[in-house]
Amino acid sequence: MPNYNAEDEELPPTDPIPPATQNVASSSGVGSSFSIEDNIANMNKRLEELFLLSNSRHEEVVGLIGGLILEFPT
Repeated sequence: MPNYNAEDEELPPTDPIPPATQNVASSSGVGSSFSIEDNIANMNKRLEELFLLSNSRHEEVVGLIGGLILEFPT
């Protein structure tokens, strides 16, 4: 059975996290380059990417288990 190494995993690229000194909650745009709406859209995008990755890993694991069951029937 192959060993799983999380470091071999190819993760989708993510947008950089704004520095803590930026005022990301400001809707005025003064002193910030990200609005709350931008941050929410970015979080939604990252959650969707995480869901797709999780779903793909689930399908991979189910396939491996199915292969083991066919290889070693009870």
